[in-house]
Amino acid sequence: MIEGVITTFKSSPGTTRGFCARCGSTLTCATVHFPAETHYHVGAFDRAADLQPGRHFFANEQLPWLRLDHNEQGK
Repeated sequence: MIEGVITTFKSSPGTTRGFCARCGSTLTCATVHFPAETHYHVGAFDRAADLQPGRHFFANEQLPWLRLDHNEQGK
């Protein structure tokens, strides 16, 4: 069910995260580094497989078994 307001909290200086107050699912991340953007976690969408990312964030922190196209990585 999709309803209600996203609950937010300041997870660290300059970063606000949003989650579902009902189930605790991670939904958003907003940071002072990208003031015009709110990042939505792809798992929050019903048809996530239909979405294609514009770039990868924190690719330098990826797990060793994850392979990303290095031409698409963000910083």
